[in-house]
Amino acid sequence: MSSPQPSMSRRDARFTVGPYTGKFVVAEADESGSISAIICEGQPGSLTTIGDWWFADMDTFELGVTENGWDVEWLPPGILGTPE
Repeated sequence: MSSPQPSMSRRDARFTVGPYTGKFVVAEADESGSISAIICEGQPGSLTTIGDWWFADMDTFELGVTENGWDVEWLPPGILGTPE
């Protein structure tokens, strides 16, 4: 897993290990800095939302998606498009 870059307002990733393997997550900060993370299936450019999470900040999100042995491949921000 490559190291996430700090201070980003959006993070895109693909789950590589865990219950969401093969699915995607798009996380974006709002004005207060809290994070809404959307779990999606499909392929880049054509994503369907299947769940969502909330995190206090980007650091908490990055730790949260890799807990319990889960793993993600961090992707360039915005590469996945906008979830439906």
